[in-house]
Amino acid sequence: MTYRLFLDDKRDPPNDGRPWVVARSVAEAIDTCLAQGAPAHISFDHDLGDGVDAPPFVHWLIESDMDANGAFLSARFTYAIHSGNPVGVGNIDGLLRGYLGGRELDLAPPAGAFVTSRVRDSLGNLLLVAHGGRWPIVAFDRSESVDGGFHFGDQEQARMRTSPNGTLTLGWLDIRKPRRSKDAGGQWRSKIAAAKAGGYDGIVYLNRYEGIPGGRIEALAKAGMLEKLDTMPDARFKQYVPEARDSYIAFAPEQIIVAGYLPVLPRRVITFDEPTRRNSRPTA
Repeated sequence: MTYRLFLDDKRDPPNDGRPWVVARSVAEAIDTCLAQGAPAHISFDHDLGDGVDAPPFVHWLIESDMDANGAFLSARFTYAIHSGNPVGVGNIDGLLRGYLGGRELDLAPPAGAFVTSRVRDSLGNLLLVAHGGRWPIVAFDRSESVDGGFHFGDQEQARMRTSPNGTLTLGWLDIRKPRRSKDAGGQWRSKIAAAKAGGYDGIVYLNRYEGIPGGRIEALAKAGMLEKLDTMPDARFKQYVPEARDSYIAFAPEQIIVAGYLPVLPRRVITFDEPTRRNSRPTA
């Protein structure tokens, strides 16, 4: 479709001569897509007045595209986020970047690969993970590991460890007996050595530092909670930082299948005055 969807409960789209359709709620946005097909571009607000914010619509878009085997959203689909809520911006952007990046590469693990690995998504499929660095990694090398392990997370976590114009190396992991550890912000060498000595073949941990929206950190700092977070167990930490997600450390190159690569693009927050300039489709 050639129309552009503007999701906002109060404001109107820019008067730029383009064919905008306005939706004031998630329900209206879904109804519009069902009636007219998926738009070519969506400009998102996050906080909507009916109590249902934008992320459920993002989940619906992703699920609809998955159900259609990638045929619902156009290959040229773009989006903008004109919300003033920095946490909301991060949530929407993270969901769409992660999904569209994987879809762009049309990635699927080799048949029969890593059937006993425990690094899986909520549907039981091998989880596509990312390693950030300056250059693409064709094959991981033990001699290049600084602490005895190879670190992976989701794409947002990996981007935070990578400078602009770096590269995400995407892949799947064969970790069959992971040891769950607490994230201490680095210093993994001793934990990796202890896990290896204990018969584990990897580490999984709730990442407390990467992939957390800046707005969440600012809000916790204002509430005087940042220092208290370090002493919390993971379950309680997750209550205060629901965006926190697991990261993984594999111990051997043989545990890694490289799937592909994504560039790390410079990021910027969109203001209401320029909601249509963001093209967030990653390109290989």
